[in-house]
Amino acid sequence: GVIPGATVVLTNTATTERREGVSGEDGTIRFVNLVPGTYRLEVELAGFQRFVRDGIAVNVQATPRIEVTLQLGSLQETIQVTGESPLLQTESASVGTVVGSRAVQELPLNGRNVLNLIALAPSVVPQGGSEGSLTGKNVFAGGNYQIGGGVANQSASFFDGVTVQDTAYGNIVVLTPSPEAVEEFRVQTNNSSAEFGRFTGGVVNMASRSGSNSFRGSLFEYHRNKALNSNTFFGKRAGLDKPPFNQNNFGGSLGGPILRNKLFFFSAYERYRNREGVLFRRTVPTAAMKTGDFSDYRNLTTGAVVPIYDPWTQCGINNPGTGSYNGDCGTVPNRLQFPGNIIPANRINSIARKYLDFPVFAEPTVPGRWRTENFERNASVGGDNDQLNFRGDFNLSQNQRLLGRYTRFESTNLPVDLYGNGQRHGDPYSPEHFITTQVMLADTHTFNSSTVLDVRFGFLRWDYDRVPGNLGIGLTSSFGLPVVPYGQISERSGIPNMETIPTIGAGSNNFISTGLLYADDKSYSFNPTLTKIAGDHTLKIGANVMRAEVNYFQNNSTGGTFNFSNAPTALDGTNPGATGDAFASFLLGIPTGGTYQSSGWTYGRTFYHAYFVDDSWQVNPKLTLNLGVRWEIPGVYSEKDDNIVTFNPEAVNPILAGRTNPVTGAPYLGAFELVNTNEQPKRGLRNDAFNRVAPRFGFAYQITDNTVVRGGGGTFVTPSTVRFQDGVNGPVLNRTNNIATSVDNNRTFFTDMSNPFPTGVNNFPGRDPSFQQVLLGGGGSQFYRDEEGYPGYTYQWNVALQHQFRNNLSVEVAYTGLDGNHLPSSLNMNQLGLDHITRAANDTTVCSLTGNVVIPQGQPGYASSQRDTCYGAYLRQQVPNPFVGLIREGSLSTQTVQRALLLNAFPQYASANRPGYFGSSRYNALQLRAEKRFGAGGLVGGHYTFSNNMTDVESVTGWLEGGAGTPIAGYQTNNLDEEWSLSSFDVRHRLIFNYVVDLPFGEGRRFLSGATGIVQGLVGGWSVNGVTTLQSGFPLGFTATPNLIGSGYGLRPNIDPNCDKTVSGSALDRLDRWFNTSCFSVPSAGFSAGNPATDPRLRWQLGNSPRTDPDLRGHGIHNWNFAVSKTTRVGGRVNLTLRAEAFNLFDRVQFGLPNRGVTTAATSTLGRVTTQANQPRLMQLAFRLTF
Repeated sequence: GVIPGATVVLTNTATTERREGVSGEDGTIRFVNLVPGTYRLEVELAGFQRFVRDGIAVNVQATPRIEVTLQLGSLQETIQVTGESPLLQTESASVGTVVGSRAVQELPLNGRNVLNLIALAPSVVPQGGSEGSLTGKNVFAGGNYQIGGGVANQSASFFDGVTVQDTAYGNIVVLTPSPEAVEEFRVQTNNSSAEFGRFTGGVVNMASRSGSNSFRGSLFEYHRNKALNSNTFFGKRAGLDKPPFNQNNFGGSLGGPILRNKLFFFSAYERYRNREGVLFRRTVPTAAMKTGDFSDYRNLTTGAVVPIYDPWTQCGINNPGTGSYNGDCGTVPNRLQFPGNIIPANRINSIARKYLDFPVFAEPTVPGRWRTENFERNASVGGDNDQLNFRGDFNLSQNQRLLGRYTRFESTNLPVDLYGNGQRHGDPYSPEHFITTQVMLADTHTFNSSTVLDVRFGFLRWDYDRVPGNLGIGLTSSFGLPVVPYGQISERSGIPNMETIPTIGAGSNNFISTGLLYADDKSYSFNPTLTKIAGDHTLKIGANVMRAEVNYFQNNSTGGTFNFSNAPTALDGTNPGATGDAFASFLLGIPTGGTYQSSGWTYGRTFYHAYFVDDSWQVNPKLTLNLGVRWEIPGVYSEKDDNIVTFNPEAVNPILAGRTNPVTGAPYLGAFELVNTNEQPKRGLRNDAFNRVAPRFGFAYQITDNTVVRGGGGTFVTPSTVRFQDGVNGPVLNRTNNIATSVDNNRTFFTDMSNPFPTGVNNFPGRDPSFQQVLLGGGGSQFYRDEEGYPGYTYQWNVALQHQFRNNLSVEVAYTGLDGNHLPSSLNMNQLGLDHITRAANDTTVCSLTGNVVIPQGQPGYASSQRDTCYGAYLRQQVPNPFVGLIREGSLSTQTVQRALLLNAFPQYASANRPGYFGSSRYNALQLRAEKRFGAGGLVGGHYTFSNNMTDVESVTGWLEGGAGTPIAGYQTNNLDEEWSLSSFDVRHRLIFNYVVDLPFGEGRRFLSGATGIVQGLVGGWSVNGVTTLQSGFPLGFTATPNLIGSGYGLRPNIDPNCDKTVSGSALDRLDRWFNTSCFSVPSAGFSAGNPATDPRLRWQLGNSPRTDPDLRGHGIHNWNFAVSKTTRVGGRVNLTLRAEAFNLFDRVQFGLPNRGVTTAATSTLGRVTTQANQPRLMQLAFRLTF
C-alpha cells in the first residue's frame, strides 16, 4: 500500500546539496530541476525502518522513478541499498539516448569531438564534415547530423540549458565543448516535450562537469604521428608514401571546493595541434598545352586526338583576323581546326599568358596520365584549437543555487601550399579563424518542495574570418585586367586592398581563390521555467526568448571569376560534344561565363520568443501522460540600416514603366521594393507569425514492473530566425555582375578576358535611390513578401516497447515517424514555362536556325547542322533586346537575346530564385536498441535502425555534402512532384555497437580481486571500449551536360528502363565502373551535327532520371573504433592511465561517391570512383593522470 507523510531527503553526494520533502497522500514525492549527478536517498517515518539508497544516477533531462519499500521497525534500524537507477523510462514518451560520463570520457573520439557521440542514438545519420576533428573543415559542419529524419544541421543543441547555435541558416552549432568539460548528454530523437522548440529533428542536451567537496583533476596528452597511421587506399595505389602527420592533443582539468558545501569550481583547458599531409589530386596543363600544343591531346575513351577548332573561322561571319567572309553555313565546315592542332603563339590571350607566368600552375607529377588528375601531392594541412571552460556553483542557501559558466573556443585553419611552390594561389583551404565565446548564468530557487523557479541567461558570440592568402594582389598590374571594374573592386566594401587572384574554371583545370568573409554574430537568450507540483501533476511553465545579431560580410569572388568550356574551340559551339577543350578556350581568352561581385556589410537582427506549458500527469502508478503546448513566435528578420528589399511579382519596375514585352505584348511585372518605404512600410521581410501553436502528447504505461509501453506525437516548428538568402546575401548588399560573351549559344563571341564587361558593372546599391536601375539584369535570391508556409513545421510520432531484464539489461523496440511541411527551400521562378518545353519536344516539324532565320527542312538555306523543331528554333531565335541601354552587364546587355528569354516570367532579371518554405519530407523508422549496464558506469549497448527518408528538399547547408541530390531550383520548379524521391542522405540500414568494459581481473574486480604487486601490475586495471558502425550507402543522383535547353532548367539524364543499372562484383572491382554507365544518356546526346536523321526533339527533353536513384547507392560504412587502456594507482588518489586508440581498426576503406555527371565530353569519367570518403586506420597513444 501507499505510505503518506514520510520524510524524504535527496542529497547530491558530490556537493551535499539537499532536497527535502514529505510524501503525499498517494505515497509519492517528486524532486525537480536536479543537477545531473549521483544522489543519496533517505526515507524516514515513525514505526518503520529508515531506508537509505546510494548511487542513484540522475541524468540530464531525465526523471528516474525510485520504488521504496518501508519495513516495520525502529528508525534506529536502517535498510541500506546500493544500485543505479532503473533503465526503464516510465515518466516520458520521448525517444532518446543518454550518453553517460564514462562513455564521454572513454569511448574513442577521433579529434576528441564529443558531438560524434550523438551517433550512438538510433535514427541519427552523420552528414558532411561532422565526424572527427573540425579543424580544417567548414565551421558549420559541427552539428551536421540528421536526427530523427529531420533536416540535417537543424536540430537543437544546448549546453547547460542554453543554445550553442548561431542563428545563421537556422541552427548552426558553433561551439563543440571539450569532452573534459562535459559530464554527460542526452539525445532526443523524437517527440520532445513542449519545453523545446525551433528544430526539425531532435534535441541534444549537454551538461557540463561541476566541482564538488573533493578536489579532482586530470592531465592528459593524446599523440598521433605518421608511424602510427596507415596510408590511404589511393595513396597506396599510387605508390605514394604515407603523408606526414603529427597531432598533439593535451590539457587538463581541476575542480573542487572554494567554500565547502557552498561554493565550487571546475575548469578545463584543452589544446589541439594538427599537421598532416593530404593527398590532393588535380588536373594541370602539360608544358605542351601551355604553349598551345594539343597535337597529342587525346580522347580518353577512343584514344583519338581531340580536335581544337578556331572560333574565328566560324561559318557565316567575317574572320576577325583576316576580315574576309568565312562562307555560308552548310557549304563550309562550322569551324576549321587549328593547323597541327596547335594554337599559334600570337593567338594566346595576353591575360592568359600573364596568368600562365604567374606561380599558379604546377607541372604534372603522374607520368602518362595527362588528361585527368595528372598532379598528385601530399600537401600539409592542419590547424590549432584552444578551448577554456570554467564553471562555478554557489549554493547560496538551501533553497537557492547559482551556476555560471564561461567557455572560449578558438580555432585556426592553416594555409595550404597545394602545389609545393611556396605560393597559396591554388589553396582550397582559405585560412579560417573563429572564436566562440559563451557565458551562461543560472539561478534555481526552490520556494518549497513543490515549487521551483529556474532562470537561465545565455550570451553567445561567434567571430569568424576567412581571408585568402593572396588578398591585396593588384589585378591590373599583375594580369592586365581593365581598371574598370577590377581596379575599383573595394570601392564601396569598406575593406581596403580587397583584390585577389581571379578564379579560373577551365574544365577540370580549376585554379581558385576562395572568398573573403567576416562575421561577428551575437545572441542573447533568456529562459525562465517555473515547475509546480500539484497533486498528480508536475507542471512546467516557461519561455524561451532570444535576440540574435548577424553582422556579416562575404564576397566570393574578390578577384572575379572566369569560366571556360570546350564550346569556343569545338566544331559546333552550340553542341560541342567531344571536340574542343576548356583549357584551349582559356588560352584564347574566351570565357563562356564568369562573375564580378560587389558586396557590403549587413547587420541583421531578429527577435524570437516562445512560451510553453508542460504537464506530466501521474494518472495512476502505472500510467503517466505528458501533455504540453508551445506557442512559437519566430521573429522577423530586419537589418539595422534597412538594407533589405522584397520582390513584388505584381509591381512594375519604374524604369520599365509604360514598356511592354515585344514577344508577349504584356507589361514587365516584377520589381524590388525597399523596406521602410511607402511600398513596404514595415522594416522586416514579412509579418511576424503568431499562428504557430505546437501541441505535444505522450503516454507511458508500465505494463509490469519490468515492461513499459510509450507513445505520443506532436507538432514542432522549424528554425526560421535568419537564413542567408533571406537577407545576408540580399541583392541590395550583394550585386553579382555576370560575364556574357555570346548571344547565340556560343556560336560566336563578341568579347573576351581583355574586356569582359564592355558596358560596365554595377556596385551593390544599398538604399541608393537608383536601386531599381542597378538591380535590373541581376538576380539571385529575390524574397517575396508573403506568408506562405512561414515558418515550417514537422509532425512527429512514436510508439515504443521497453523491457528490463535481470542484471541491468534493457531492450527496446520502437517505431518513429516524421512528416515535414513547408521546409526551407528555394524555387527558380524564372524558368521558361513547361508548356513551351513540352510544345518544342512534341513538335514533329524540323527547322534550322541558320544565322538568325528559321528555315523549315527542305527549304533553301536549311542547314542540317543547326536543325531543331520549328518551335524550338523559334524559341532560340535572336530578337532585338528591349533592355539595351537599361542593363549594363550580363546576357541582358547585348543587342539581341533569345526569344525564350522574353517568355520567362521576369525577363528583365537574369534569375529569380524565391527562398521560402516549399519543401516536404516523410521519414519512417523501426528501431531496436539494447543496453547492458555494469558497475562503475560500464556498459555494452547497441542499436539497429531500418528507415526510409523521402524528401523534395535537402539540407540548407548543402555545400558541406558530397551527396547525390540536385537542388530544386535546378530542375522543374513548375512540377515539384518530380523532386520527390529518396533523400540524398537516406540510410536504409544502420547498426551501432558500443561498449565501455572493465576487464574482470585484478584489485576490486571479479577475478583476482586481492591481487597486489606484480600480479596487479600485469592483470589489473585493464579496460576496453569502442564503437562499431555498419551503414548502407547513400543513394545516387545524376546530372547531365551539355544542357541544350537552358532557360533556367537543370538537366538529368535519360535512363533506359530495360537496362540493368547495377554491376556485380566487390566495391574494389567496381572502382572504374560503379554502375552500368551504358544505361544513362544525355537527353540531347543523339542531337549531333554528324547525324541529320537524329530526332531534334531530343534537344527539349529534361531527362527521366529521378532526383535520386532508388537502385543505386554509394559505398557503405564498415568501421571499428577501438581503445584499450591500463590504469595504475601511482600514489594516494592519483591514477595513471596509459591508452591506445585505433580509428578504423581494420583499415576498411569507404570509397567516395562515383562520378555522376553524364556527359558527351571526351573526358567523361562517369561511374568512376577516385576518392576515399573515410580516413585510413589512425592510431594514437595517450596518457592520463587523474586524481
